[in-house]
Amino acid sequence: MSPSCQTPEEKGPSPDWVERRRNFPAYKAHGYKLRWIDTTGSIVHLVAREVARLQQRDTSMWYLQGNVHAMRLNSRGETLENLQSQEAQVFLDRGIFIAQKDVRLSGVKGLRLETDHLVWDQQRQLMIATGWVRIYTAQETLRGEGLEYHTHLHTYRLRRTRGVVTVPSL
Repeated sequence: MSPSCQTPEEKGPSPDWVERRRNFPAYKAHGYKLRWIDTTGSIVHLVAREVARLQQRDTSMWYLQGNVHAMRLNSRGETLENLQSQEAQVFLDRGIFIAQKDVRLSGVKGLRLETDHLVWDQQRQLMIATGWVRIYTAQETLRGEGLEYHTHLHTYRLRRTRGVVTVPSL
């Protein structure tokens, strides 16, 4: 048999292959767009420059990086919330979206919010920011530390508030 017809001897993976494979993302994409219907029946659009799907034990998460844009629409196609950030993690099985770095949220009735870290729990219809928060409404600009925003009721609770608040006349 000539040397060109022989199959090379199969070598097994290198000793560190298992560890390197464990660190490699299960899925990675560039210029990613995703659309799904959440637990409340709202339509969610998600766009990011880079997306990686990671699996840790029984939890699957998506790591999004670079110009992350999430928009939630009602069943009629009207925008409810519009969120932008530089990084985010999505836990689809739990309905949790965590936005980080330069987070900007605009909602109904002209509400705008800025923070560095925001947790969006879709099942509880609640957004939570633990650090500094800046809220803009048509009437006022508020700053504070910590926020709870109910996406269904469109109400919010801001802790350690600073700013000028306009009190409506009775």
